[in-house]
Amino acid sequence: MMALANIYRYTLLSISLMIPAKIAEGIMAVFYGLITSHAMKARDFIILVKPAGGIFYVIMAFVALAAAGQIVLKNT
Repeated sequence: MMALANIYRYTLLSISLMIPAKIAEGIMAVFYGLITSHAMKARDFIILVKPAGGIFYVIMAFVALAAAGQIVLKNT
């Protein structure tokens, strides 16, 4: 959905063209297997997915970055 928002914002195409295009993209992804899962093998990334007290490090990092971003945006 973010891709749709970015394309709509930075192009001159109308929303009436963008919504069917996004639906078609989703259908193709389901039927042709464009969206697949792969196990991460890089050691630096694997460290981020280990849980710490039931919460993954990557979630904690995202929350911290989101909070920092909100503070920066509020004060600028």
